[in-house]
Amino acid sequence: MSENPPAHRVETTLQEDGQLTVECLPFHAGQRVEVIILPRPNGPSASSPEPLRGTPVRYDRPFDPVADDEWEAQK
Repeated sequence: MSENPPAHRVETTLQEDGQLTVECLPFHAGQRVEVIILPRPNGPSASSPEPLRGTPVRYDRPFDPVADDEWEAQK
């Protein structure tokens, strides 16, 4: 009895309405697979050069003094 390979994730962008082509899958001809298609949010993707752009920033105690020996530049 052959073991099923782990799930394979592919992220792509549709080039035409209603059509999707996925290539280079790790499955063999005749093998049954399940296909689930989910829309991705329009936010930054994992390959974005600035993945944190637009995310909230929170400062903990921003006005507290910092000791001289705690500055990374002086280490």
